[in-house]
Amino acid sequence: MTLRAYVSRWFTFLVLGFAATGCASVKVSIPGMGDKAEIADTGYSERVALIDAADDLSLHPWGDTPDNGFVNVLFGTVSDNPQERAVKDYIATIERRGEDPVAGVFADADLSLAHARRVVEAGRQAMGAITPVPSDIATLERAISDTRECRTMYVAALETLERRDWDVSRTDILVIRDAFTQTIDDMGVTADLVAERVAAVQGRDRFAEHRPGSDTGGE
Repeated sequence: MTLRAYVSRWFTFLVLGFAATGCASVKVSIPGMGDKAEIADTGYSERVALIDAADDLSLHPWGDTPDNGFVNVLFGTVSDNPQERAVKDYIATIERRGEDPVAGVFADADLSLAHARRVVEAGRQAMGAITPVPSDIATLERAISDTRECRTMYVAALETLERRDWDVSRTDILVIRDAFTQTIDDMGVTADLVAERVAAVQGRDRFAEHRPGSDTGGE
């Protein structure tokens, strides 16, 4: 597939991603407990889907360095030119697969964005969980960090290929950057909404514990 075809797919993917209403619900039954043990479709299954989506997003097509990991390679002092080193290694990895490096970056970015959009949708489903917990927020925050890492790497890789006179335009680079930026923003909104749900549930539970007539409240 040509680079222009990949760019065209980005616009189509974004439209479909923003229009999506979420994934189907799943019911989980505990063996030996019968139908009454079915977990509601707004509870456990959504949390599992969110964690799975975030785990898939974290599987980047580049490797961490043995000592300090990607973040230090990109911004730290592991080498004289850490970002250049990280990007060079990533592009070399694509070339070792026998792929055109530009098409390879777009293909990897396409997959990463698909995983990131799935995190957004799973997070929205988790907002309706019966008992949202702080770990749901932590999962989304981790996904935001991973998505930022993806944006940094893919944009830097395309800029490097552009300087090497590969067929990459500034528009192509902006398409990648903006797609990830929008997804990061959507994740942030979702994380805020989940945090509000967690606070509301915790506040409700505290009120129930101390209301008159409750087991732990007054007379």
